[in-house]
This record gives sequence, C-alpha cells and structure tokens, in this order.
Amino acid sequence: MPQNEECQELREEILHLLRAQMQALEQPSRLSDVELSACYRRQEKVGALRDLLFIALNPLAAPAPDSGDLSSAPIPSGTSSDPASQAAVSM
Repeated sequence: MPQNEECQELREEILHLLRAQMQALEQPSRLSDVELSACYRRQEKVGALRDLLFIALNPLAAPAPDSGDLSSAPIPSGTSSDPASQAAVSM
C-alpha cells in the first residue's frame, strides 16, 4: 500500500509543521523577522503538502496544469447584475 504510506508521511509532515507553527506563535514576545519568515515558509509548505495529500487521496480530482492554486482566489461577491445570480443570493 504505497499510497497509504505516502499519505501517512504527508500527514505526519503537515502535523510536524503545524506543531512548529503553534510553538512559534505561542511565544508571548513579538516574532523577529527571521521567525516570521520561517512561519511564512511553514505556511506555504503546509499548503503545498495539503495539495499533494488531496491529489494522493483523489487522483481523479487532480487539477489541470493551467488551473493554478485556487486556495487564495477571491470569493466572488453577490453583487452580480445577472438575474440568476441575484435570485440565488436572495434565497
């Protein structure tokens, strides 16, 4: 079961990074620039690992190469002038 082993390794790495993130953020003092940079790198790594885990668990749901990462895409507002959109928002 290589897929299960790969998924387990990804989960363990994500948990390790999240524990390190929590430990850094629990400190009562302000973070230095170096510590803050490390937090941002961990955050990016967790996002990349999350995407890999999703693909490993759902190989048919892998995004197209040109689709990009939508995790930071803005959520469309409900102010569209399209009547169908307005009807859906008013429900």
